[in-house]
Amino acid sequence: MSEEKRPLRVVIVDDEAPARSRLKELLADCAGELSLEIAGEAASGPAAIELLAADPADVVLLDVRMPEMDGIEATQRLKAIHPSIGVVALTGMDEQRSIRDMLDQLLAMTSAKIRVETDAIRLRPSDVQLLLGDCSKFRADTGWKPTIPFEQTLRDTLEYWRGRP
Repeated sequence: MSEEKRPLRVVIVDDEAPARSRLKELLADCAGELSLEIAGEAASGPAAIELLAADPADVVLLDVRMPEMDGIEATQRLKAIHPSIGVVALTGMDEQRSIRDMLDQLLAMTSAKIRVETDAIRLRPSDVQLLLGDCSKFRADTGWKPTIPFEQTLRDTLEYWRGRP
């Protein structure tokens, strides 16, 4: 007798209701291939912590930029309560950037001498050589547009880590 796996429980956290709604639609589109359920949604980091303290989930889809408590702090607090919870950080921007471009931009903001090397052992093979996201459909459906420049997000991330002990 085979044991049936329970669905993956997902919580969506974003301060913008249209974004939460679209994420629910995207997850519903995956329902045929993945066994998952929307366990809840929250409009802020504190609301997510309260929700998950009462009813833990497996994965949280979490907006990085939110007022009151950003996604980084919310992740740290959630992981302190539920160390095994998975967190997928989400952010949106107008233009497409490679990871290397983002890293180069971040390195340009610091005077630290950092050498970046590619470690072939850590690379995973991929059938997809180039994958580009496009938020135009999401923008058309929801009216969403980024309000915080990407460069500011990088600067804020750098300052956050500089402030850590």
